[in-house]
Parts: sequence; structure tokens; C-alpha cells
Amino acid sequence: MANQDLPDIREVEQFLYREARLLDDRERWEEWLDLYTEDATYWMPYTRDQPDPLDTPSMVYEDKMLMEVRIRKLRHPRSWAQQPPSATSRVVGNIMIDGVDDNGDIVVSSSFNMLEFRNDEYRPYGGTYTHHLAREDGGFKIRRKRVDLISADGVYEHIIQVPI
Repeated sequence: MANQDLPDIREVEQFLYREARLLDDRERWEEWLDLYTEDATYWMPYTRDQPDPLDTPSMVYEDKMLMEVRIRKLRHPRSWAQQPPSATSRVVGNIMIDGVDDNGDIVVSSSFNMLEFRNDEYRPYGGTYTHHLAREDGGFKIRRKRVDLISADGVYEHIIQVPI
């Protein structure tokens, strides 16, 4: 794909901002799932230099079906891990179109900060996103999302429950 075939950066930014907004509103998580292609993967490696999700353990490596299961579990009224439910706020920035992958999907990198509040405790998370965006129905769908936490090599006191 030539540079003239790349989307306008504002269109990409608005898509990523929308994803962040949907993630911050647990009542709209189904809309968030609708942003993904049917063959999508969501990956959060244990280490920032991890090249492959299949050869080494990951914090999260899910296809769309497992993402749906996780959302149902988190929203279940008897989910002890979400009593009380987490509240989150995300900021996404430094959005760059990096090119096109072998499938013709647009590769986008960005930085994020997420603050989670639960049980009178704040938990900060930050790092980088890499999205592989497919063109569908006049817009974008996420085919792959990689979340690289800057603290991925650290020790976590809490298991990360909510989608980052």
C-alpha cells in the first residue's frame, strides 16, 4: 500500500479514542468487542521484547471468543474480582501510522496511560499499543492488538482484570 493509500491520521486517532472511551464505560464493552474482526487477537506479553505469543507465556493472549468470555465473567454479578467494579480512565496519544503489514492491514502505534480505581486504591498502567487495523464497512476493525506495559517485567500485586 502506497502512502497515498494510508488513511488520514485524524481518522485513525478518532478510532483509537473511541476504543478508549468504550473501554472506560463497562456498559459499552459489547460495543468495544464489535470493534474487532472475527479473527482478531488481543495480546499482552510478559516482556516488552517477546516476539511471539505462542512460544512463551503471556499475561493475556485471547481470540475474540475468549475476549467475549472474559467480558461476561467480569460483568457477572457474582464476579468476586470485580466487587466493587473497577472504574478506569485512559489517555491515548503519540498516535503514529507505521505502515502496512503483510495482510494489508494498517499498523498503528500509540502510547497510553490507564488509571484503575477499585477498593479505594488507584493502579496506574502505561505503555504502548500496536493495532493492526483492517478496513471494513467504510471504517476500521481491529485484527490484532498488542499491549506492551512499561512494567511488564515487574511484579504485579494484583491480577489485571479489566481490558487494557
